[in-house]
Amino acid sequence: KSQNGFIQLYDFEETGFGIHNMLIIENDTIVLCGTITNPDTNQWGLYFAKADTLGNIIDSKEYFDTLGDGFNFQQNADFIRTSDGGYAAVGQMKVRRDGFMIKMDAKGDLEFFREYPDEIAMTEYHTGLLEFAHGYLSYGRKQQPTDALTHGYIRRLNFQGEIIWELNLDQTDYDIYFENIVKLNNNEFLCVGPKGGTDGNGPEDRYNIPVVLKFDSLGNVLSFNQGDTFYFNVEDSDAIYNVKNNQGGEWVGKGVRGEPWDNPNGGEINWKTQLQILKSSENFDEIIWRVNLGGFGSAYNTTTDVNPSADGHWLATGQFTVSSTVDEETGEVLQKGYHSGYTAKISDEGELMWMRTDTVYQTFTNPTRHFLSATGSLSSGSVVSVGYINRFDPTPVKTLGWLIKTDLHGCFEEGCNPLTSGVNFTDILDGFSVFPNPTADYLQVTGEGEFAVEVFDAFGKRVLIRKENTESSLLDL
Repeated sequence: KSQNGFIQLYDFEETGFGIHNMLIIENDTIVLCGTITNPDTNQWGLYFAKADTLGNIIDSKEYFDTLGDGFNFQQNADFIRTSDGGYAAVGQMKVRRDGFMIKMDAKGDLEFFREYPDEIAMTEYHTGLLEFAHGYLSYGRKQQPTDALTHGYIRRLNFQGEIIWELNLDQTDYDIYFENIVKLNNNEFLCVGPKGGTDGNGPEDRYNIPVVLKFDSLGNVLSFNQGDTFYFNVEDSDAIYNVKNNQGGEWVGKGVRGEPWDNPNGGEINWKTQLQILKSSENFDEIIWRVNLGGFGSAYNTTTDVNPSADGHWLATGQFTVSSTVDEETGEVLQKGYHSGYTAKISDEGELMWMRTDTVYQTFTNPTRHFLSATGSLSSGSVVSVGYINRFDPTPVKTLGWLIKTDLHGCFEEGCNPLTSGVNFTDILDGFSVFPNPTADYLQVTGEGEFAVEVFDAFGKRVLIRKENTESSLLDL
């Protein structure tokens, strides 16, 4: 049985704090990676911590730049467990704007810090890291002064974080950036992400194209494939990125589609977006299923992480903004909107199982912004999501960390998420029998018509699924 849930707020008094990624390791220990401020110097440093399943901090470490700069991490920038039992993270400097890699041992003690200066690029966003047999592969994007666009790059690093080679994609007329790297074997890899451009001057002219780059460990490009072009105002987008490899060889990732919104108070046309989770074929040439998360909302709605759950489904998390309700005739704001973090669970068959939005501070005069950066599940099936909160009201203005834990049904307490929607299933359930229950080796299920059977262990983990049964099914456990 999964555990009950809660929201844990991390307020370090005069110190700002935010969580940008996490790992769940053995014994359900939650390892956090984020940033924290030094109240004496106002520097943003790296914060490393281990927490238990109740959100209590067991141990923590802080590291600050010796030259007085600050560390910055993009939401869900890679934070990985290394083969030696330690940890590694990538990010960029706040002022110098160069990328960096930081390596820690199993206790979180610093092993090395490596910065990657670039005299030409305006800004580097260092977001991806993968360990393989001969070191590390990292990726990100750099904004160039010649066109102000962001160009994707891939680096191979040795085990000390030193650059072996760097592959830059210097396209023109569009942005390109990667959101995931996948190891096919120790010599071949995929980088996947969108490239974006525009056919005109309006937001309706913006487009994205899914890109899949295949390369080897020497930095040779083996193939560069592009999907179909999609615009934000189309009914269904085929953009899929931030992909996670499914055991069946298919891919699950995030997408988005847009809708124009005519502001009743005048001004330029704004855009609303609808978040999607998609499953694609192995070659990215077919969308197997697409799930819409909520309705159309703010253009700032974002999915930051997609991960498999302990019971064989998918978890997603990010930001979900609910727009203000406005009287169409008078323009009067009837209800202020709010900026929340969202968590959702999608079945491996492409059905939305549940979705929830959470806030800690609900203020309307200057809305607090709630961000969720990463999600995962404990062995019990409980779901954990982490992030940070930019609080503007009540004062003082500051950044805080937060952790949300629910049971596998998205509830803080059992039964909060009824699945029947008011439909009475009593007559149907009366037609089924399960024998013996509890069971050890075999399970006999009989029922009317065609049905599916799923078996879960005591921790809520799915151990068996049998589809398309008719009248009777004998399960060998």
